[in-house]
Amino acid sequence: RAAPPDAMSLLCWNCRGLGSDSTVGELRWLVKLHRPTLLFLSETKMRDSRVRNFMWSLGFTGCLAVNSDGLSGGLALFWTASVNVSLKGSNARCIDVLVTSEAGSTWRATFVYGKPRREDRPQFWELLKRLKAQWQGPWIVCGDFNEVLSKDEHCGPRDRSEAQISAFRDCLMDCELMDLGFSGPKFTWNNRQDPKCHVKVRLDRAVANSDFIRLHDVCAVEHVITTSSDHYAILIELVGQPTQRAQRP
Repeated sequence: RAAPPDAMSLLCWNCRGLGSDSTVGELRWLVKLHRPTLLFLSETKMRDSRVRNFMWSLGFTGCLAVNSDGLSGGLALFWTASVNVSLKGSNARCIDVLVTSEAGSTWRATFVYGKPRREDRPQFWELLKRLKAQWQGPWIVCGDFNEVLSKDEHCGPRDRSEAQISAFRDCLMDCELMDLGFSGPKFTWNNRQDPKCHVKVRLDRAVANSDFIRLHDVCAVEHVITTSSDHYAILIELVGQPTQRAQRP
């Protein structure tokens, strides 16, 4: 059976470093299993030149990478030949691109790694608002935001402040972005500590504007369990709207 028109998937994963055999092995397994059209990795902890070496071996034909800062950070975006990807901008917090599918639809995708420090997050929200001001059209933002949208997305001995949660909610409202929901486990990160200190949080997600949602009949997010990183991956399945056939007289 032929794939629906414009069907593709995006896979985002905070891999916590590509230096270990277990992480690279799991990454290869994820790519083989899900065959993503675009793959975004955060916290690669590698120089961009080393990250690019993964492109062909993972089966991708294009790559954009941002250097790590020593042993922290580092971003990478890979894509297949079935899409055309053009860079709008990149920095330590995001890779921002335009994606054109084989069917000819064009949309903006911003792949993010939010500020780890709470006091720095307002800068990141301002960055997203600046990106919003530069674009009219379909837009999806996905990755590790390092923040939650409600208190029930954080489970641990210490609560998050309502102020920091509200700042994230307000940012998405200003950017006209809506959470796309998910299937699978609720929390995407946990600190893997003993029960008294155990923290679980939904840090990774996909959000999109109404133009993007209208462009795709299916826009489904799945939390994919991984073992080599303390973050789960998120898989975003997209199916474009079928082309309109001319009616017979």
